[in-house]
Amino acid sequence: MFKNKIVKKNNQGFSIPELLVVIGIMAIFVTFVFIRENDFKSTLQLRNVAHELALSIRETQAYGIGILRDSPTGSEGRYGMHIDLSHPTYTILYTDDNKDGQYSSDELLKKIYFEDQFSIQKLCIYPTTIPGVEKCSDSDPSVQSLDILFVRPDPDALMTSFGFGEVSLAKIFVGISGATPVNVQVSRTGQVSIK
Repeated sequence: MFKNKIVKKNNQGFSIPELLVVIGIMAIFVTFVFIRENDFKSTLQLRNVAHELALSIRETQAYGIGILRDSPTGSEGRYGMHIDLSHPTYTILYTDDNKDGQYSSDELLKKIYFEDQFSIQKLCIYPTTIPGVEKCSDSDPSVQSLDILFVRPDPDALMTSFGFGEVSLAKIFVGISGATPVNVQVSRTGQVSIK
């Protein structure tokens, strides 16, 4: 009358070759993500360093146009940022007490160091004496320094480079060995941008 039916369950899972293929694909994916993560982190750090440099220049601008400081000479506050390729791991915030538009060691306020192994890789300037001509430190070794000065109440940047005089546009390339540097541009109008 009643027949015993044997119900056969379908217990199929992954076979060993299928499992090995999935593990192989996952290993390739994880390796790719890990390699790209290191590139992403170094690119992100480089952008952060460039932003910190731009913020330091803007801080100098804020000091220059907003703070009236008593100086040893009794003159108004004049704040500047000195960039020198002979010390590429930091920039110098200074007060231009002697009103010559350039940094001298007795005007030092503070040194602003870059993090890790980042440094200024290259400096390019557009001298006002040679309109439309770019001079870069990698092709012209006489380009070694840049002074960016802000004088109250004017937000414009007074930029000079030793040996070239006034500068209308400056490009500061920040980087680390093995990576493409990031360009921080400062124009005569006081605009600071990252390219």
